[in-house]
Formats: sequence, structure tokens, C-alpha cells
Amino acid sequence: MDTILAFIMNMSAWHWMSFGVALLSFELMFPGILMGWVSISAFLTAVIVYLTGIVGLPAIVAFLVLGAGVCVLKKKCPNMCSKVCSKKGSN
Repeated sequence: MDTILAFIMNMSAWHWMSFGVALLSFELMFPGILMGWVSISAFLTAVIVYLTGIVGLPAIVAFLVLGAGVCVLKKKCPNMCSKVCSKKGSN
């Protein structure tokens, strides 16, 4: 258990990116469980960790805040992707 906790507390940007890819592939294997939104927050956390170099608890808090923010954004604008795609197609 200590090994897992030590790994989580020392995750680099590549680890967060790999975590996002794993969540996204899980969503592709089992569609409809909404892991895609959580994978987006993992990708954004990877970018933040890469740019700032934070590790440990601040990175985990950033992941949780981004995950909640992505879910709130999804609920406020559920057709976000279709709106963006329709704007691109009308030009």
C-alpha cells in the first residue's frame, strides 16, 4: 500500500498522460460510462504538471478540481461538441 501511495504522490507529467490514455481507452472499450471527461482532466493535469513541475498533493488537487470543472462544464453545455462542430461546418 505504501508503494502505491508513493507512486501516486510522485506522478510526473508522463504518468498523468498515461493515466489519461488508460481512462480514454477504458471509455472506448465500454462506452457510456463517461470516463472520457475524467481523461480530459488527466490530460489537463499532465499539462499543468509539465509546465509548473508540481507533484504530489497539489497535482492530485488540480486533477480533482479539473475533473469537477469538466463535469460542471458538461452539465452546463451538454451539446458543446455538436455546437463547435456545427460552427466549423457552416463557414
